Amino acid sequence: MEEILNWILNNFKKILGALIGFILGYFYIKYGFLKTLILVIFVVIGYTLGAGKDFNLKSWIIEKLTKGEDYK
Repeated sequence: MEEILNWILNNFKKILGALIGFILGYFYIKYGFLKTLILVIFVVIGYTLGAGKDFNLKSWIIEKLTKGEDYK
């Protein structure tokens, strides 16, 4: 069991890539190219909006505009 877990951890990106490819292939066959493309676009938009909660855009903009000076 430990060997299998180590193999999964060592090849995680390969496994994830294969799984994503399988899912996209399934959607392509079942729904067609355009619907699959729209789904991927919505997933990317959702990911971007969700990642925005982790990334403070306001602080980043202020930092870039003030070149690291204190903002009050």
